[in-house]
Amino acid sequence: MASKKLGVNNRKAIFLKLVELQDSGITVRDSKNQIQESFGIEDDELQAIEDEGLDNQWPPLGVAEVTKLAKAR
Repeated sequence: MASKKLGVNNRKAIFLKLVELQDSGITVRDSKNQIQESFGIEDDELQAIEDEGLDNQWPPLGVAEVTKLAKAR
Protein backbone atom coordinates (compact mmCIF):
# COMPACT_ATOMS: atom_id res chain seq x y z
CA MET A 1 0.00 0.00 0.00
CA ALA A 2 1.27 3.45 -0.88
CA SER A 3 2.13 6.00 1.72
CA LYS A 4 -0.83 7.87 3.15
CA LYS A 5 1.18 11.08 3.42
CA LEU A 6 1.04 11.45 -0.37
CA GLY A 7 -2.35 11.97 -1.96
CA VAL A 8 -3.43 9.87 -4.90
CA ASN A 9 -2.80 12.72 -7.36
CA ASN A 10 0.80 13.04 -6.13
CA ARG A 11 1.32 9.29 -6.34
CA LYS A 12 -0.07 9.28 -9.88
CA ALA A 13 2.26 12.13 -10.85
CA ILE A 14 5.25 10.23 -9.44
CA PHE A 15 4.21 7.09 -11.29
CA LEU A 16 3.76 8.98 -14.55
CA LYS A 17 7.22 10.54 -14.25
CA LEU A 18 8.74 7.14 -13.48
CA VAL A 19 7.20 5.59 -16.58
CA GLU A 20 8.23 8.54 -18.75
CA LEU A 21 11.82 8.29 -17.56
CA GLN A 22 11.97 4.56 -18.22
CA ASP A 23 10.39 5.01 -21.64
CA SER A 24 13.05 7.59 -22.48
CA GLY A 25 15.72 4.91 -22.13
CA ILE A 26 16.95 5.56 -18.60
CA THR A 27 17.61 2.36 -16.68
CA VAL A 28 15.07 1.26 -14.09
CA ARG A 29 17.51 1.87 -11.22
CA ASP A 30 18.56 5.30 -12.50
CA SER A 31 14.95 6.34 -13.04
CA LYS A 32 14.06 5.28 -9.51
CA ASN A 33 17.05 7.15 -8.09
CA GLN A 34 16.05 10.28 -9.98
CA ILE A 35 12.44 10.04 -8.76
CA GLN A 36 13.54 9.51 -5.17
CA GLU A 37 15.75 12.58 -5.31
CA SER A 38 13.17 14.74 -7.09
CA PHE A 39 10.26 13.86 -4.83
CA GLY A 40 12.14 13.16 -1.60
CA ILE A 41 10.75 9.67 -1.12
CA GLU A 42 12.33 6.43 0.03
CA ASP A 43 12.78 3.26 -2.00
CA ASP A 44 9.99 1.36 -0.24
CA GLU A 45 7.57 4.23 -0.78
CA LEU A 46 8.44 4.41 -4.49
CA GLN A 47 8.02 0.64 -4.79
CA ALA A 48 4.54 0.91 -3.22
CA ILE A 49 3.62 3.68 -5.68
CA GLU A 50 4.93 1.64 -8.61
CA ASP A 51 2.96 -1.41 -7.46
CA GLU A 52 -0.20 0.66 -7.00
CA GLY A 53 0.20 2.24 -10.44
CA LEU A 54 0.74 -1.10 -12.12
CA ASP A 55 -2.15 -2.73 -10.28
CA ASN A 56 -4.51 0.10 -11.21
CA GLN A 57 -3.05 0.72 -14.68
CA TRP A 58 -2.58 4.41 -14.01
CA PRO A 59 -1.80 6.60 -17.02
CA PRO A 60 0.11 6.39 -19.20
CA LEU A 61 -0.15 2.61 -19.04
CA GLY A 62 -1.88 0.25 -21.36
CA VAL A 63 -1.61 -3.52 -21.42
CA ALA A 64 1.78 -3.60 -23.17
CA GLU A 65 3.37 -1.15 -20.74
CA VAL A 66 2.07 -3.02 -17.66
CA THR A 67 3.66 -6.22 -18.93
CA LYS A 68 6.96 -4.49 -19.74
CA LEU A 69 7.23 -2.79 -16.35
CA ALA A 70 6.23 -5.89 -14.44
CA LYS A 71 9.02 -7.84 -16.16
CA ALA A 72 11.56 -5.10 -15.36
CA ARG A 73 11.04 -5.44 -11.62
